[in-house]
Amino acid sequence: MQYNFSNFKIELKKVQDFLGKEYNQLNIGRASPMVLDGVSIESYGSHVPLKNVANISIEDPKTLRITPWDKSQIKDIEKAINSANLGLSVATDDLGIRVIFPQLTTETRQTLVKVLKEKLEESRITVRREREVIWKDVEA
Repeated sequence: MQYNFSNFKIELKKVQDFLGKEYNQLNIGRASPMVLDGVSIESYGSHVPLKNVANISIEDPKTLRITPWDKSQIKDIEKAINSANLGLSVATDDLGIRVIFPQLTTETRQTLVKVLKEKLEESRITVRREREVIWKDVEA
């Protein structure tokens, strides 16, 4: 009798997607719009992701340009980025907001490596748990 591993493959794909998303959201010293994916702002009475209220583009390797569709939300966007505690510098000008990625220091690199290892270990634990469930099903 053969065992159907399709559920296990689906769970592995979910873990892989989770880990990829978490790694993309980390500040590695280069401008990446994905770093701001977790930032949400108060817009017209509800919390919405930043990408739903503004255009985010890469200005240069260390700078992102955020151009809100409604210029009255510039202060809210600036406040949301600062409160997200991403370690980014924010500068407002007449076109919108510039988000500047600082150069990584030795201390921030060590912290980044620690966070990466924690995320990887979370994923490993999830895979082990799923593997144990599958093994119990196969034995039964």
